[in-house]
Amino acid sequence: MAFRHFLAAVFWVGTVPTIAQAQTLNEPPPAPYEASDVAAVLSLRAGRSSDRGGFVGLDLKTDRLFGRNQSLRLSAEVSESDHRFSLNYEAPDVMGQNPVLGLRAYYHETERGDIITVDTTSYGIMPYLRWTLTNDADVYAGLALSNDEISDLPAASSAILQRDLGDTDRVALRLGYGKTFGGQDAGAWVYDGRLSISQDFATRSGGLAFSVTQLSYATQFAHQTAPVRIKTNLMGGALHMSSGDSNVGERFFHGQQLVRGFAFGGIGPVDGAVAGNPALGGNVYVGVQLDLQFPSLISAAPRFSPGVFFDAGSVFDLDNTNGGAAGANVVDDSFHLRSSFGISVAYDTGIGEIAMILAHPLSERSYDRTEEVQISFGTSF
Repeated sequence: MAFRHFLAAVFWVGTVPTIAQAQTLNEPPPAPYEASDVAAVLSLRAGRSSDRGGFVGLDLKTDRLFGRNQSLRLSAEVSESDHRFSLNYEAPDVMGQNPVLGLRAYYHETERGDIITVDTTSYGIMPYLRWTLTNDADVYAGLALSNDEISDLPAASSAILQRDLGDTDRVALRLGYGKTFGGQDAGAWVYDGRLSISQDFATRSGGLAFSVTQLSYATQFAHQTAPVRIKTNLMGGALHMSSGDSNVGERFFHGQQLVRGFAFGGIGPVDGAVAGNPALGGNVYVGVQLDLQFPSLISAAPRFSPGVFFDAGSVFDLDNTNGGAAGANVVDDSFHLRSSFGISVAYDTGIGEIAMILAHPLSERSYDRTEEVQISFGTSF
């Protein structure tokens, strides 16, 4: 069977910016798993979103696999429109602690919907080495093999999508750097943060070459006496083709993970010359998220944590803008800013947390798909 490259990265469901919605080229690297005295942690979650319908999932984390110094992250999620499985394994003792030998793998299927108008099947594997530079910084290098199949495109759909139907194999070298900033005092505030940078060099079927660069910088400022927490997240990525045009399986697809209030694939270029305005994804994305949270603000209800947020971002740029069923209509792939604000509410039930987001788009295009309400529940054992 063919292997697909998509230089597989992390395996956390829910923050996936490609059409495959799997952990692929376009996913920033994860923070290293931190060892603890806990043998294993099992997390369960459930929720509902407009693009996927209802979903349930679980995560398993352990750093004492088989009673030895090995770590495993296993994730699975099933929704009305797709299912996802991913695995991350590290064996520190194989090569003497530094570097650490690891392996990542994923499998994902999704059915055609109103926004993403194709069926996809994606799977991949990536062995890698991770070096610890300091207590809070690491680098890694991996070689990924992957495959995706794009199928079941409606008749007379976009010519841009038609050319990407079928199997695509990819091979990629991925280089990544991560640094954690933890527990630093800034006056009355305690500051934590995480910087992640990744660079991919890839080839796909037909000998076409491309690169993907991504960066994310997340911070949190927690007041040491007042019930106030400020979170920021800056993110961006760019896909550059050395030859040929980008494939729909490589371009970025974003929604809530970039600008809350929008559905997955609901931001970015669409082909307005065919029925349904199918999402095409984009070669570039940028975004910023700002959260102001008030944990335990209400003394009479300490488990209740309200908050407000503001997001802004965009997905844009295509190599080929010849849309319409026959490729005769030009697609608008320009930068168009989307933004939203809203409230977030979390409640600790004692057996898990119920979280709800109510978002209101401030700036949007007429063809964007919005998702103004998200509800989820999660618990760990």
